[in-house]
Amino acid sequence: MARDALAFIDALELTRIDLLGFSIGGMIAQELTLLCPQLVRRLVLAGTGPQSGQLMHGWVSDVAALANVAKNHPEDLLALFFEITPTSQQKGREFLQRCGARQDDRDVPRLQVRFPPEIATHNPDQVFYFDALGLQRRLDYIAEVNGSTLVGHCTSRYKTFGGLLVATRRRVFRRNPDNTVDLNLLSITLDIHDVELVRSGDGQAPP
Repeated sequence: MARDALAFIDALELTRIDLLGFSIGGMIAQELTLLCPQLVRRLVLAGTGPQSGQLMHGWVSDVAALANVAKNHPEDLLALFFEITPTSQQKGREFLQRCGARQDDRDVPRLQVRFPPEIATHNPDQVFYFDALGLQRRLDYIAEVNGSTLVGHCTSRYKTFGGLLVATRRRVFRRNPDNTVDLNLLSITLDIHDVELVRSGDGQAPP
């Protein structure tokens, strides 16, 4: 990638540059500087480190646990990419809300359902959202038992139990009038650690 960057700089006919490298870009900037030191007037490195530096080739356990899940929950992204300070976390929530604000021309599979009266639900009219793998990622409805509150029920961290995929992390947020979820208004937190499947008609689960 450093050689690709050099080819780009050469195409622009630049003979002297100031170089800023962030994260993996910092590693590329260092390699570029080693290859062509006469090209670089100033080098600024941010959020990066040298090759073979301490802890450079692995993640600390808490970061690895969040980064290696198949699908991340918005709270995971806040922990991964924003500082733990109130100001940074608030800016992170604002960023995530902007990401989800667009509703027009979004290629998001959804299913609008109206349940019959004999099925007990929060609300008979619900909208299910699915990802590219067909896994449910969000469920929207109006919680009539809670003053007709707009709700966005987010599901993530799917795991397999008895051959079935189950969302083991569920977060219920209040929903804004523009249909985005308000990450500052978390209503329900549910983490599922185990699922036992019982066949219909078995009477009870085995001991």
